[in-house]
Amino acid sequence: YRSFRAPTLNELYREFRAGNAVTRANDALKPEFSFGSELGVDYSGETTRASVTFYRTSLTDLITNVTLLSTPALIERQRQNAGAALTRGVEASATQRWRDLRLELAYLFSDSRFANRNLIPQVPRHAGNAILTWARGRTLLSGGLRAFHAQYEDELNLFRLPGYSTIQVAMRHGLTEQVSA
Repeated sequence: YRSFRAPTLNELYREFRAGNAVTRANDALKPEFSFGSELGVDYSGETTRASVTFYRTSLTDLITNVTLLSTPALIERQRQNAGAALTRGVEASATQRWRDLRLELAYLFSDSRFANRNLIPQVPRHAGNAILTWARGRTLLSGGLRAFHAQYEDELNLFRLPGYSTIQVAMRHGLTEQVSA
């Protein structure tokens, strides 16, 4: 596949500040382009579904925040076309049903790097989730865990953001055909 993305109005014209970091707009940004391929295998049984997909995407003129100045008092960045980048990885998922129970598992490995081998900011290398759902009649109970590996905030890979996890819980009971609590 091939695709492109034009710069957004925010990237072209909107400056913003978060804490001591200022990010400047850039009205000279060019569109970014990607070229990629995927190869996958799916299995679908009576109570089981599974899939594995391998992918590779090369990017040119990738739009990212580039650090211009970094001091303890101020970090100045500007949106720029950073040149080439490569993303490759694997995505796997599986679903298993047992009567009223359903278990869903998913994992994503993504190695996303600029041409200089630095990791692309805000892209965790590992991410996964697990969800267990029980549903019978008008009642549903569900709980899950989502986890993300550490990632970097900047293109220089100086500011490391820790990994994190979230827990999600859902309970629903149908009171009528149109109303649930």
